[in-house]
Amino acid sequence: MNIFTIKYAPIILVLLLVGFTLPGRASTEKEMESMLRQQQPVERLLELTQLLENQSQVEQALHICQRILKDRPDDHDILQKISYLYYRLGWLYAADGEERREYYTKFYEFAGRAQRMKPDDFYSLLLLAVAKSKNVSYLANGDQVRVARELARDVAGLVAREADNIEALYLLGWLHFEIGRVPTIKKILASVLFGGLPKEMAVEEGFSILEKLIRLKPDQIMYRYDLGIFYLRTGEPGKAQEQFEKVVSMQPGTSEGAVYHQWGRRRLGISDDDR
Repeated sequence: MNIFTIKYAPIILVLLLVGFTLPGRASTEKEMESMLRQQQPVERLLELTQLLENQSQVEQALHICQRILKDRPDDHDILQKISYLYYRLGWLYAADGEERREYYTKFYEFAGRAQRMKPDDFYSLLLLAVAKSKNVSYLANGDQVRVARELARDVAGLVAREADNIEALYLLGWLHFEIGRVPTIKKILASVLFGGLPKEMAVEEGFSILEKLIRLKPDQIMYRYDLGIFYLRTGEPGKAQEQFEKVVSMQPGTSEGAVYHQWGRRRLGISDDDR
């Protein structure tokens, strides 16, 4: 059994990696390629997410970025865009666990390449931390414990650098929740065999951070859904259902919001035919 798993930790990197200005949705592959080729400071992904309404557009953007990378193999921005696109495919669209693992493996590979090019860049470090969190459940137990320590250290460092960064806070909340709820006997085994899990992580702090994010971003459907997951995993199905009901009452607003809205409906046993 895995000692440490983060199943949903992702981060609205929807707001992270691209710095171009989007005049409107790309209607052709040529327009999309022109946008993806632009080289500007990496700050936010909001513009790119407006471009990607469904899985086929994510795959199209990935294909274009890979083509660009052949001409510019050391392009940091393109490496980050590719890593984000693999992340988005695994996060929102993977058909099964094996396909998700393949996407997340690629996510980690390209996030690592980008971070090595700019070792101190905040968003490169954040993206790599997300990639580690998505891949940790595939590791052997000893490696899971080691990566858990690395994540706790690195994400705490990112929050210290930018205390109000909601993406870093979101990941920190998930780390607190998942590491904090590891049973005591497994924590003892992890300590004896592998050097121990981070001791400062607590489930209550995970709840606190997620509730803070909901106050800051009340229209963000993902945070509300994840709060339901927190309640479900801590044995409070009634409170979980309340959160999922709020999820399905919200307007999705974005393509990822629509996916979370669908997941909320499934949690409540509502089929698509009931719309």
